[in-house]
Amino acid sequence: MTQYNIYIGLTSSQYRGTYECESYDEAIDYAYDLAREEYEDYAGLHGIPSWEELEEEVRTDYADEIESGEYDENWIESLTEEYWNDAIESWISYSAVPTDTDDICEEDIYLI
Repeated sequence: MTQYNIYIGLTSSQYRGTYECESYDEAIDYAYDLAREEYEDYAGLHGIPSWEELEEEVRTDYADEIESGEYDENWIESLTEEYWNDAIESWISYSAVPTDTDDICEEDIYLI
């Protein structure tokens, strides 16, 4: 098992703890999941779009098509999910750095 320092945030990242795992892929997936959770915690605050705001944006962007019946509620939800994922990807920042190569003070490291 290898220890990785996990960094996450919105637009920039900060140390969130050290995670012990089998591989870099496992560590970066964990960092990504934590960053998504961080986004979801702040969605709707400080200019970070919420699901509802993005759904309203979809409805506004495609108002004519929706009104004409060209697009139904399933389509709206599907496109809102795309907007949601795009928003998350544009806001989150995350990384995983092997602890033995990181530039962090040893006394600042804690396992998560």
